[in-house]
Amino acid sequence: MDAVFKISAAALTGTLLALILKKQAPEHAMLAVLGCGIVLLFSILELAGDLADAWNRLAAHIPHAGEIAGPLWKATGIAIVTHLSAQLCRDCGQSALGAKVELAGTAACIAVFLPLAEMTFDLIEAML
Repeated sequence: MDAVFKISAAALTGTLLALILKKQAPEHAMLAVLGCGIVLLFSILELAGDLADAWNRLAAHIPHAGEIAGPLWKATGIAIVTHLSAQLCRDCGQSALGAKVELAGTAACIAVFLPLAEMTFDLIEAML
């Protein structure tokens, strides 16, 4: 919870700095946003590391956790990359292209989860 407030404060600070610099030096405003984005990505990676540690502790108690974790992590990565790419397209004024990126990301997530769905149906079939 604390990390989210820090990330939000850093993003708002970067935004305000970019707005101030935009009138006098647009290239510096872009660099400020880029620098702030890099700092935020490192903060997010730290949170992701904490999430991975929590998953590993939980997975120690779950049978077949490795088979479940693979599709879960892949789909999460696909969702993050898709969202960031689509937002970047929209920020550049290409909303139609952003929608296509989201559609491709959705299809990729479904393809990643199909083996997990198949495993689930096999388990249900074995129970019946």
